[in-house]
Amino acid sequence: MKRIAMAVLGILFGLGGSTVFGQTLRVPFDFSQSEIGIEATVNGEPLFILLDTGVDPSTIDLQRAEALHLKIDRNAGGQVSGFGKTEQPTVFPTTIQGFAISGRKFGSFDALASDLSAVSAKYGRQVDAFIGYSFLQDKIILIDYPGRTLQLLDRPSAATSASKACRTKWSAPMQLLEGENWPLIPQLRLGEAVISATLDTGSSGLITLYDGALDMPGVRSALVQKGEIKSGGFQGEEKLTGMFSTSRSVSVTLNFPPG
Repeated sequence: MKRIAMAVLGILFGLGGSTVFGQTLRVPFDFSQSEIGIEATVNGEPLFILLDTGVDPSTIDLQRAEALHLKIDRNAGGQVSGFGKTEQPTVFPTTIQGFAISGRKFGSFDALASDLSAVSAKYGRQVDAFIGYSFLQDKIILIDYPGRTLQLLDRPSAATSASKACRTKWSAPMQLLEGENWPLIPQLRLGEAVISATLDTGSSGLITLYDGALDMPGVRSALVQKGEIKSGGFQGEEKLTGMFSTSRSVSVTLNFPPG
């Protein structure tokens, strides 16, 4: 079986930053729910977190933040949007301090405190936080999905040796979606169309296209409907229309929000 490790080049966010790890940190992750789950700590207290490149800033469960005595600005509450069908949750600004993974301590970073009980119910265990761009912006990471291992690299060149086991490699320039700070792959081929796509490790779906993508030249003709499926995100689970690509250049299941 070919081994494919996914190097998230968009998380070379901090190439101009000052963060230095000293050595590569290798962390096993849980992928039982098609999301990257990692054990971490805040001030020595255990947390189960999801690594989510589609979240900015990071998010921590409100009750957990209170139990950890994080400073929460309840006068600046608001609502956020995300993938899923639940109502927009109320969130409050906070700062996560004393964060560590496998004993490696990291600096403080911005977050929002919100009720994550619906996410925990969907996941099947307590989810304490989504760790996103506010943490990742000065980090270099490599995600090995088959090996269920996350590596935080100390320098960009470390990705070369870390991905030696890959028999097949692809590379693409990655940008950040303006205003959202989501990793963006600007040129993704789908049939005869070239589209832009965000790389969201926090979505348990496969490839999700918005309705407007169907009107792009060559997209609709490259797809065959395969029935209804479910996919999850920050705002819970959503029913989607499953599609399969008939193009030789793409062989993946594609998910569309109905309507």
